Amino acid sequence: MRLPSWPSVAGAPRCTSSLNLGHLEHVSRWFFLAGDFTFEINANGYIQPQQMPKIFLSGLSLKEAKSMLFKKFEAFYTFEPGQFSVTVQATRNISVHVFGEVVRPGTYKLASFHSAWAALMAAAGPTCIGSVRNIELIRGNVRQNLDVYQILTNPSAFLDFPLQNNDILSIPPYTKKIVVRGAVKRPMEYELKEGEGMKELIQYAGGLLANASTDWAQVKRYGRQMIKVEDAPLAALLQGNGVFPLKDGDTLTVRTQGDDLKGYVKV
Repeated sequence: MRLPSWPSVAGAPRCTSSLNLGHLEHVSRWFFLAGDFTFEINANGYIQPQQMPKIFLSGLSLKEAKSMLFKKFEAFYTFEPGQFSVTVQATRNISVHVFGEVVRPGTYKLASFHSAWAALMAAAGPTCIGSVRNIELIRGNVRQNLDVYQILTNPSAFLDFPLQNNDILSIPPYTKKIVVRGAVKRPMEYELKEGEGMKELIQYAGGLLANASTDWAQVKRYGRQMIKVEDAPLAALLQGNGVFPLKDGDTLTVRTQGDDLKGYVKV
């Protein structure tokens, strides 16, 4: 699927933003409205309130940190839940390296609360041959897969994959793209992963329209010096019955009801 645009990176820390602040580059400041306290998370990942034990915040999300801070301060101060608030006053920037099939590869300075998606936006998104399904977030020997299609079914996935200093985002070329036309809700080009087929493709296209013909769909395939057109048993494939392998460059056309009768004469 081709995304229409990649917005600029901006915003404030969200509740799921990671506070993995074990290094100096990840130091943040916290401001407590109820007691008017200001603390800085040090390189060891904790703050040290006066006459209170150390409070370790490294690795916690903003939501988790708020919950912990409330419990810790509640043991030393008297206040109501509505009188306690935590906000991020300042954050340090981190370096993120974006390589591969993106419009603007390079190293970007981002606020430490941003996710890998923000780094992808900063690089203006994948090129026309870049994958949006097999993006890798590399941190040392650990690799995580990012799939932009997750946002279609789970928009909160945009907040996943917090960044750390010197993370690498690698965008490889796509391996299989299929054009979907006809009686579907989102006719456009889609990228398929290994093991995905007709059922997943129709799901990514938003499903069939009410007037779609579910008996057969037409697949146009480009070969060596020829174009091949085949009929795929759409209804059976959507129910998980049968196999119809799709190849890179295929065009799937879902007919509307009545199309099958065009060009025929009743006698």
